[in-house]
Amino acid sequence: MTNQNSTLILGSSKGIGFHLINSFNEQKLKTISVSRKNIELISEYNKHFEFDLLDFENFETLFNKIKKYNIENIIFNLGDGSEKFKNKKKQEAYSENINFIYVEKFLDMPVVELKNLKNIIFINFICRLNIANCREEYKYAKQKLFNFFKQNTVFYAKKGIRLNSITLGDVKHSNSIWNNKFNCKEDEDKYLSLTKLNSNYVRLEDISKTVNFIIENNSLIGEDIVLDCGHSYLLDN
Repeated sequence: MTNQNSTLILGSSKGIGFHLINSFNEQKLKTISVSRKNIELISEYNKHFEFDLLDFENFETLFNKIKKYNIENIIFNLGDGSEKFKNKKKQEAYSENINFIYVEKFLDMPVVELKNLKNIIFINFICRLNIANCREEYKYAKQKLFNFFKQNTVFYAKKGIRLNSITLGDVKHSNSIWNNKFNCKEDEDKYLSLTKLNSNYVRLEDISKTVNFIIENNSLIGEDIVLDCGHSYLLDN
């Protein structure tokens, strides 16, 4: 990747997306961030667009704004796509399905016309695995995303665009659900020892290193890299 081109990160106001922006910018690489909220980041290497990725009707407006930049990589960082609903079940159904829909809607835009585009990377989670203990609706949405990635790999490769995926286990960061998940440190340590081969969460820096590896490895096409500290090996035990 050259410092003349940019990486577009969709979903970047906090957590994994925010970390990826910082990681690229620390390398003096340009990024374009898109999120519903403004981000607490001042960097000469980042251009931010405040846009609700659930506002499908105005995707064309967003696309017309960003297409003038030399976009080399697109990273779909799928958050929970949360909107506030009084009905909890409606909230869950909306959040779990909307993540996949926004990928489809965004790629309906003429992204193949971005002349510098080389990579599309999907950030997914181990809930896509059949043996994972996740809500069925959530698992289904993650599986749809994974299947979409696999089914479109050949089409985009013929356009000179490499599709790859990263499947994540439990990631702990400042806005993570894991910060308030346990009553005490002993409970957390027990959970980690039972579900991780190294008794650790997935590190943010390992995610950014893997993204860089995918971008720099031209032989990597249509592959999914699992970062879960061995969690998936313990799911069926």
